[in-house]
Amino acid sequence: VLRGGTGQHSTGIDAWISAAGTLVTDNDIFAGPSTDGRSHGIEVGSTMTIDGNRINADPARTGFCTRPTGFCAGIASESSTTTITNNVVFGPGGPRSAAVLLGEFEVPAGAVIVNGNLLDGGGSGPGSIPTDSAAIVVTIGTCTTCGFVGEVGRIRNNILLGGDNTNRYGVLEAPSAGRAMRAQALENNIFFFATATGRTDVLYRQTATGGGTTDLTTAAMLNALTLPAAAANLTVDPLVDAATWHLMTGSPAIDAGTPNPEGGIIVRD
Repeated sequence: VLRGGTGQHSTGIDAWISAAGTLVTDNDIFAGPSTDGRSHGIEVGSTMTIDGNRINADPARTGFCTRPTGFCAGIASESSTTTITNNVVFGPGGPRSAAVLLGEFEVPAGAVIVNGNLLDGGGSGPGSIPTDSAAIVVTIGTCTTCGFVGEVGRIRNNILLGGDNTNRYGVLEAPSAGRAMRAQALENNIFFFATATGRTDVLYRQTATGGGTTDLTTAAMLNALTLPAAAANLTVDPLVDAATWHLMTGSPAIDAGTPNPEGGIIVRD
């Protein structure tokens, strides 16, 4: 069990010089409470495989992130080369939360594989101002070596839950001003938003370099994407057991995955 402490910036695991072969597996990991900084379960800017962990899975043990601008996340990848498989990940409580944040800062990102996870945007619900939560956020900073249009994240075979804030997203493009960032692949995922009043739900928000946005709200719109390449995504209740996160009988996720040449077929029981 790994939990960040209380501070301006709090993380359960921070990794900036981890090398190929580094494995984080079968842990309970929690972001700690932060004050106008970031709360992340795992923050990685190097190379790592993150497999079979439960991250921010207990709200009572997860720190609150007060930051009103940038996202706090269960897993924050910052220009990393990372394989993220078989995890249950929630965003922390706060006005801007994500299960997984995929970013490019200072240097270009490496290959990031997101496969076979349950990702819930988390958050703290609607507030006095609109709040945002997303299963996955892709972003790019203002670094001169990153370029102005980036791609990060091969997203396959996941259950993507939008969380609990006012604006809920499956995947949200949130680049710095004047830039664009998108996922590389988006295949065989299930997108779902639990019924709640006062919410706006978007499967995928595209953000252009000029700042304009396009909201994709149907499976047909989603699967018509070419950048990122998208296919076979569903918008149905995945029928996940709330206590164990296993798929229940009749779940549309059973036998609905795609063989992934980057890691085989991910099976969740």
